[in-house]
Amino acid sequence: MPTSVESNGDLHSALIAATQTRLQYWADALVSLGPFAAILAAYGLFLDHTPESWFPVKPVDYLFSGVCALLVGIALRLVGKRLLVRRVKLPTSPPTVPSKSESVSAILSGTRSQLLKDIRTISNEGECITGWSQYFSDPVWPTAIGTSYGLRLVNSLDVYDAKVDRTSLRESLLALQKPGGGWAASSQRDTARPEVTAWVLSVASRVGLGSDTRAELVSKLESMLDPAKDAVGLNSTTVVSTVIVTLAELAPSSQRIVELVDRLIEGAQDDEKDGTVAWGKTFSSRSQRSVPHTARAIVALSRVAAASPRSVAVSDTIRAANRWLCAPSDQNEFAKRLGNEEEQIRRPMKAGQADVLIVGHFAAAWVARALLATGDGTSDIFIRTAVKLVQQQQKMGIWRWGDSEPVWMTYQGAAALKEYLLRGLGWPP
Repeated sequence: MPTSVESNGDLHSALIAATQTRLQYWADALVSLGPFAAILAAYGLFLDHTPESWFPVKPVDYLFSGVCALLVGIALRLVGKRLLVRRVKLPTSPPTVPSKSESVSAILSGTRSQLLKDIRTISNEGECITGWSQYFSDPVWPTAIGTSYGLRLVNSLDVYDAKVDRTSLRESLLALQKPGGGWAASSQRDTARPEVTAWVLSVASRVGLGSDTRAELVSKLESMLDPAKDAVGLNSTTVVSTVIVTLAELAPSSQRIVELVDRLIEGAQDDEKDGTVAWGKTFSSRSQRSVPHTARAIVALSRVAAASPRSVAVSDTIRAANRWLCAPSDQNEFAKRLGNEEEQIRRPMKAGQADVLIVGHFAAAWVARALLATGDGTSDIFIRTAVKLVQQQQKMGIWRWGDSEPVWMTYQGAAALKEYLLRGLGWPP
């Protein structure tokens, strides 16, 4: 991993200078001594082969041979200066090297610092909650979503610090459940929803959640997956993909996975002309194809394939979706497709009210992770393009969405960089 472009350039220049000096020395020596040898050889040739009838007086023959030999020597020296020296010259500029770029360790070091800076414990009427709000530098009560993504970062970056008590974080997440169990965003009133429950449950299980509690919460999550109760959620690519990822990790033998995978595959939009598939925000055929939604679906299907290979339909769908993601032949056109998208998951409620969740899709990060999980060697150049865009959207390890710094976006960015680094494709991307 290059850490000093300037040092590499200086070393290259020094090696070139030393080599060129040595070659120049031998070239100068050859050009200087060569003509003398040529003069002597030419003098003998002219003296021996000049017809006697040309110069009846011998001293004139000697003079003619000497002048001709001298001219040969001068001509040879001039030619040597022009051609021989030019050919031994080496380029003095260093080879093309990548422009200055932050190392992955420097970026993730900034992420770690901000993560430790923003963790907080707030007490209210005897209740203590430890965690993060949904946005960095936002001094409000910790939320389930903010704390779940903060804890994901803690685990991903192997953060072990006195400020980070995983037990307290786990208990805080359990305390932030909605009545009846499960989690929801603050904008979703008091009704637990499958997408948020899946986000939180997955990471809570990685920090020592008891088996009985985990089984109870998995069952609670599965009970939410009823089209009669949540038609909006079960028609959403984001919701279904998110739940599949969690169940594939925590309950790979769940019958719900089979149902959700069938729903996801059936909800894809096929293109009969080129054999590709893609997803929109919903499973409706009127939903416009979306890059981040397609990437999220690929990630979900890849987790299912890894947990319990089910059928060729999953693998075939992944390959067809990858072809759609990597369809642009020009890298600039590919990069233009990786713009961030915002989605509103709106569930109607009684009395004209609505349960609303705003989801931001970090397109470059999702595409990078999808291709890293499922792509073959032909997709490496697309992976580098996506990761480069991920890197460009951060500053000191923090990713910004407009004017805010959501913890979830920093997690997505950091996760993409870490997965890329483990792939060994070279840095900078």
